[in-house]
Amino acid sequence: SGGENNTASGNRSHAQGENSISFGESSHAGGYGSNVRGNRSFAHSNGSVIEVGAVDSSILGGSFNRITQFAERSTILGGTGIIGSTPDTVYTPNIDVQGVMQSGGTDLYDIFTSNLQV
Repeated sequence: SGGENNTASGNRSHAQGENSISFGESSHAGGYGSNVRGNRSFAHSNGSVIEVGAVDSSILGGSFNRITQFAERSTILGGTGIIGSTPDTVYTPNIDVQGVMQSGGTDLYDIFTSNLQV
């Protein structure tokens, strides 16, 4: 562990920054006041939490976000106060795609732009 007042108590876990806790096995907590309890999960944020059971999940950036125990393999990118509660889901308040966005080989540009008012 590095920084101040951090705790890395899970097997093969790591905590850095300040007041961060890494409890889950093979987990990482960083930033300020991050609390990671899910195995193989990481948070590098301000005051964010990954609950026990939210394995293979992550929070990058933002403040006071939470991934609940049933949201396995989910991610929160930025934002404030986002609660992730669905497995295999990415949460973010906004996204700016600078290239092609596809789903199953289908270009999604026309789908998103067809609802814009000019």
